[in-house]
Amino acid sequence: MNKTTSPSYLPLGLPIPVAEPDGLSAPYWTGLRHDRLLVQHCGHCQTWQFGPEWLCHRCHAFDPEWTEGCKSCSFLADHYNPAIIHLEHRDVAMVTVSRAPLEKLEAFKKRMGWTFKWVSSLGTDFNWDYHVSFTPEQKQKCEMYYNYSIGTFPSSEAPGVSVFYKSDSGELFHTYSSFARGLENFLGTYTWLDIVPKGRDEDALSYGMEWVKHHDRYQDASYVALPSRDRKEA
Repeated sequence: MNKTTSPSYLPLGLPIPVAEPDGLSAPYWTGLRHDRLLVQHCGHCQTWQFGPEWLCHRCHAFDPEWTEGCKSCSFLADHYNPAIIHLEHRDVAMVTVSRAPLEKLEAFKKRMGWTFKWVSSLGTDFNWDYHVSFTPEQKQKCEMYYNYSIGTFPSSEAPGVSVFYKSDSGELFHTYSSFARGLENFLGTYTWLDIVPKGRDEDALSYGMEWVKHHDRYQDASYVALPSRDRKEA
């Protein structure tokens, strides 16, 4: 508010609002102090937006602008992270691929306590080749090819698992892919819930995995972050 603005629109007794920067809006206020107007730009759909938001107003994508990974994909990662050491002893290598910048992936990986190899596909066609990323135009036209059919999906990014085999002669084969509900095969938590009296108990939820949170967001003491260990064998 400038000095000539009257605060008379406020109810009696309320203080004049003062702009306070937070983790989201800090770049905007920093720019103003240097006589620059900074607004957000979505690198995925090329949309400019004001004021600052954690998600793009237009495409709502899990894209390079996100500050943390999808909670459902993180739920899946919680399951396979401890299994990788066993896979390595059966001549299997596992890599997680996301389209966000590597520095954001590394920061989120550290926060979650994961140790798996995580690489960025930013600037490549990998996600598009395996039909787990979608353009704003595909979303608008409901022409998103995912899980072997064309339809809609609530996000611009989707989960998937693919398997590749490299022969002794160096030939590379794509041997398996699974998407959507097919990934439940890798969620041991649901296997355990399926044998208890109440089962998954998701009927009253707006969608099946609504209850899932990042494991450090449950606001209780049931999760204890363990230090990363050296995988090298003696």
